[in-house]
Amino acid sequence: MCKYYDNYDNYECPHESLKDSEYCIFHLQDDNKDVDEFNKGIQKILETEENVTTFKGFYFPPNTDFTEKKFRNKVFFFDAMFSGNVDFTGAEFSGNAIFTNTTFSGKANFKGAMFSGNVDFTGAEFSGEANFKGAMFSGETNFKGAIFSGNVDFYNAEFLGEANFKSAIFSVNVDFTDVKFSRNAIFTNTTFSGDAIFTDTTFSGDADFKRSTFSRYAGFSSAKFSENTDFAHSEFSESVGFSSAKFSGDAGFSCAKFSENADFTHSEFSGYAGFKDAKFSGDAGFSSAKFEGSADFRDAKFKGEARFWSITFYSYSIFIDVMFSRKAYFSA
Repeated sequence: MCKYYDNYDNYECPHESLKDSEYCIFHLQDDNKDVDEFNKGIQKILETEENVTTFKGFYFPPNTDFTEKKFRNKVFFFDAMFSGNVDFTGAEFSGNAIFTNTTFSGKANFKGAMFSGNVDFTGAEFSGEANFKGAMFSGETNFKGAIFSGNVDFYNAEFLGEANFKSAIFSVNVDFTDVKFSRNAIFTNTTFSGDAIFTDTTFSGDADFKRSTFSRYAGFSSAKFSENTDFAHSEFSESVGFSSAKFSGDAGFSCAKFSENADFTHSEFSGYAGFKDAKFSGDAGFSSAKFEGSADFRDAKFKGEARFWSITFYSYSIFIDVMFSRKAYFSA
């Protein structure tokens, strides 16, 4: 029998080992293994396993194709390794899909994939491009601690359950343009080393970006935050754009650090807007913004120009102990 064994749940591989090898065709880590035999084995597993389909620890050779594949059962790719490109375009996952600690060495394409159950990519590593464009996540989605080394595209994806990206690392560009988060979106302690684009994204639940790091441009223009939003202690190393963003709940930017220009022009704050102890090293633009709830800028520091032209405060605003190092404009 194959010697693959997983201490986590005492999983023992049930497949026969190959001749001259201690491992089966699935666990043998060799790109030159018999791909036809491997694919036939995969198909047999999909056709015969009931309730749970297990690819735990499998080593998939380059150019694995699951295009429009229908996974009827709960499927485990736990600790699996994709040595090259893998294509899940249009794939349908009827049950839970577990990709915990999975390694994607090439391009990982999940464009238009449909996940009907919960999805878990905790600790997954994406070395190449990761494409989730137009994917639908119906259950809870977990990318906690995932590492993305290539460009990431979630354009027009939809998350109907909670989406957890806590402590994820995005090393290059990430695109969440026009994404819809129907429940809570958690990006606490997330690192964005490339551009982070959330233009026109809708957050129907809470949006948690506490202590996140944005090393390059962060774009949230025209984003809609329906519930509470928290960017407390987050750091923006380059320009950040929240122009025309709408914050329907409380918006927290306390102790946030803006190293370059911060654009909040035409933004709308319906609840409490907290910028207490925020630090603006570049120009800060709040022109034509609307604050329907209280606006708290206590102890904020503006090292660049602070522009509050044509701003509207419907409730009280607090500017106690604010430091303006350059010009501050409050003219109508």
